[in-house]
Amino acid sequence: MAPVQIYGPNMSTATSRVLLCLEELGAEYEHVPITFATSEHKSPEHLARNARLSKSKYLTDDFISFADISHIPVTYYFMGTPYTPVFDERPHLNAWWESLASRPSFKKVTSGMVAK
Repeated sequence: MAPVQIYGPNMSTATSRVLLCLEELGAEYEHVPITFATSEHKSPEHLARNARLSKSKYLTDDFISFADISHIPVTYYFMGTPYTPVFDERPHLNAWWESLASRPSFKKVTSGMVAK
């Protein structure tokens, strides 16, 4: 089996988190650095690599996983900003978020998360 490819900037905490998990598991992987400064992450080629939510309900499959859960706190606060229309422009992303937000665990935990 070919190693999984992880696309992300070297300085990204999200990329580092994934790489650390793969290292802990002893999994084979290839880190493919991308550069935000050149908008490489917005290129059609890169976006086509990341079509996960068009194929499954959650990030790794049709079940919630740590990959989804780890995005909840930041996305929760993001949704309180003027930039939320970006979710409306991306129906699969919006469906993913609405699915997470409808979960009882989400409602219980986020009820105590107040933006200052």
